[in-house]
Amino acid sequence: MVKTILYTPVIGSMIMILPTAVYPHYIFYKILSKAKEDKLDTLEENIKKIPSREATIGDLIQLNKLSLEIEKTKEVKPWLIDIKAVFQLLGAAVTSQTITLIINIITK
Repeated sequence: MVKTILYTPVIGSMIMILPTAVYPHYIFYKILSKAKEDKLDTLEENIKKIPSREATIGDLIQLNKLSLEIEKTKEVKPWLIDIKAVFQLLGAAVTSQTITLIINIITK
């Protein structure tokens, strides 16, 4: 009985990994990847709107800005952005399991 109680937080934390880390990470990754693709599409559309033959200096500056923005957007890694959120969820799961263990030990 005592050995089972000692492993309860570990088992609980392992069970909590799926709903608190894996699934949210997957969802965040999909959302952020879609946002990245949408931004790239928008930037490319804006570049196509710039006139090619009768471009002014302002148009060329705008083209340069959009090109730099595209390069920055391509370098963004969606999985890095949501790591903080995933670790916060994991921290909450581990904390709740630890509190449960402490309460079980104190009440016995």
